[in-house]
Amino acid sequence: MAIEDFDLIEDGHYGSLGPYACVPKEITEQLHKAYLDKLKPIKPKLSKYKPQDHEHVNFTFNLDVDGLVPHSSDEYFAKIDSWGWSSHLASLLCGTKPLRCTFANLFERYGFFRKGLVDSQQFFNFCDSIEQKYQKHRNFYHNGIHGTDVLQTVHVMINSTGLINFLDDLEILAILFAAACHDVEHTGTTNDFHKDTKSVLAQLYNNVSVLENHHLETTWNTLGQKYCNMLNLSGSQLKYFKELVHEMILHTDLAKHFDQVKSINSALAVMTPDTWSEYASDPDKPIPAPFDKKSLLALVLHAADISNAAKPWHLQQLFTMQILQEFFDQGDELKQRNMSLPPLSNRTTTNIPDSQIGFIAYLVKPLYESISNCLSSMAPVIAARAKHGSSYIQGVQTASSILATVNDFDNLWRGNLTYNSNRWGKIKIASNRFARPSVMPKNPKILFKKKSKEQKPEAIIEDDCESEEDQEEDIKFIQKARKSLAMSHPATMSANPENIPSEIAITAYESKETVNSEDSSSP
Repeated sequence: MAIEDFDLIEDGHYGSLGPYACVPKEITEQLHKAYLDKLKPIKPKLSKYKPQDHEHVNFTFNLDVDGLVPHSSDEYFAKIDSWGWSSHLASLLCGTKPLRCTFANLFERYGFFRKGLVDSQQFFNFCDSIEQKYQKHRNFYHNGIHGTDVLQTVHVMINSTGLINFLDDLEILAILFAAACHDVEHTGTTNDFHKDTKSVLAQLYNNVSVLENHHLETTWNTLGQKYCNMLNLSGSQLKYFKELVHEMILHTDLAKHFDQVKSINSALAVMTPDTWSEYASDPDKPIPAPFDKKSLLALVLHAADISNAAKPWHLQQLFTMQILQEFFDQGDELKQRNMSLPPLSNRTTTNIPDSQIGFIAYLVKPLYESISNCLSSMAPVIAARAKHGSSYIQGVQTASSILATVNDFDNLWRGNLTYNSNRWGKIKIASNRFARPSVMPKNPKILFKKKSKEQKPEAIIEDDCESEEDQEEDIKFIQKARKSLAMSHPATMSANPENIPSEIAITAYESKETVNSEDSSSP
C-alpha cells in the first residue's frame, strides 16, 4: 500500500484511509469503531477577551538575515521580522512543516492563544491539515512554502507600514489566517486553464475566480471538521471574520489587479487633507471604500502574494524559476491537448528576463506605489484610531511617526525592485550575446506606427487639430496596447484591458516593439 493511500485528517478523523485504499469496508468500520470514534471532539470555549487599545507587538523592522546560517528554527524565527526572511530555509529547519511553525510563532506573538481567540489543541490539527492539502498537487511554487512566505510577508507589511495601529485583534487574526490559506489545494494551473479546458472546478464556480473560490471552499471545509475548529469567536465575530477572509482571498485573483489599483488611485485623487482630518477627528465616522479596513486588508494580501519581485534578489530569482516551471508544465499539458499556449507557457520561446522586467514595472511597482500613497495619506487617521502599537514605533503613535515607517518600507521595496529589474536586464544582455540565430525575419513589419514617449496618449486623442481618422487610429492603438499588456502574463489574461491606464499600456507596448526591432536587426 502506498503512502498516498493515507490522509492525515479526513472527515474529522486522524489517520483515516484515503479513497484509493484497497481495504474492505467492514475492516475500516471496525477500526473506526474501536479506535477513532473514541476521540471526542473538543468544544471550543467562546473567548471573553475584548481588544484593548495600544497593546504593543514586539516587532523590529528590517533585521538583517543576509549570510545568516542558523543552527535551529528558534534562531531563525527570531529574525522573522526581516523582509528578506526565507520560507525555504524555514522549511528545512522545521522538517518540511514551515506553515505550521510560522503560524504558531506569529499566533503566539500576537497573543491569540493567551487571549482565548484560538484553541491551541485544534489549531495544530488545522495547520497540519492545511499544510497537507497544500501539497496535494505537488506544485513547484503554489505549495506550503509559498503560503508561509505570504503569511510572513503580511506580518512584516502590517507592522512596517504602521497599518497594525489601525487594526484590532480580530482583523489581524483574519489577515494572517487568509494569508496562510489563500492558495490551499492550488492545482498548479491558472484560472484561464480551467476555463479553457472546462474543468470540474470551472463548471462548479461558473468560470468566476475559479481557484480563489476553491481555496475558500477548502479552507471553510477544513475549519468545519471536528478537530480543526480552532476559532473561539462569538457569532458576530465569526461573521465579520469570514467576511474579511472571503474578501481578501477573492482579491488575490490577478484578474482583479487593475481594478484594485485604478479604484484606489482614483479615490486618492479626490481626497483632500481636510477630508482626512474629518475622519481623524471623528473616530466613529465610517471610512468609505477603498479606504475601509476590508479593502485595505485585501490590498495588502494581494501585494504580499506578488511580493517576490520586491524581495532580495536570491529570493526573487528562486521563486521566479519555480513559478515558471508551473507555467511550462501547464504549457506541456496544453500541447498534448492541441490547444494554443498562453504567454510564458512555452519553455522553448519564453523570454524570462523580459517577463520579469515587465511584471515589475507594470504590475508590482504600481501596486506598491498605490499602497504607499494610500497609507501616507491616511497617517493622521491611523494615528487617531490606533488599536495596537508596534515596538518599532517608539512612544505614542502620531501621524509623523507612522509616516516615517511608511517611508522606511517604501525605500526598502523600491531599492529591491530597482536592483532586481537591473539584474534581469543584465541577464537579458548576456543571454542575447550567446543566443542562437533567430528564425524570425530580420526586419519584421511594424503593424502600428511608433508614438513619441513624450506625447501623452490622452493629449493625442483630445487634440482638436487631429483628423477623425488619426483619432480613430490612436484609439485603436491604445486598445491594442492595453490588450497586449493584459495578455503578457497568464495570470492576468482575465483582467479587463480597459482598466489598464493608457500611459502604462502604451509605454509597455512601445518598449516591447523596440526590443523586438533591436533583436531582429542584430546580427
